[in-house]
Amino acid sequence: MRRLADVETSQQGLKSVSGHSRDEEVAIYVRGAEQRRLAAAAIARVSDWEKLPETKKEDALAEAAKSALSAWQMSNLGKS
Repeated sequence: MRRLADVETSQQGLKSVSGHSRDEEVAIYVRGAEQRRLAAAAIARVSDWEKLPETKKEDALAEAAKSALSAWQMSNLGKS
C-alpha cells in the first residue's frame, strides 16, 4: 500500500487494491506519502540554497522579506 501511495495512486485506487471500503482506512498511506514528498522537496530546496553564491542568497533573502512584509500588510488591511 505504501508503494502505491508513493506513486500517487488515488484513494479509490488504493481501496480497489486493498479491499478497503472507506477513505479513512487508506488515508494514512496517502498522508504518509504526502509527508515524504514534502520532506524531499524541503531538503532539495535547502540543498539548492546551499549551492547559491552569497550574493544570490542575500538577494533571495531581501526578496523573501519584501514578500512577507507585503503579505502581512495585505492580511492586516482593515483590521484597525
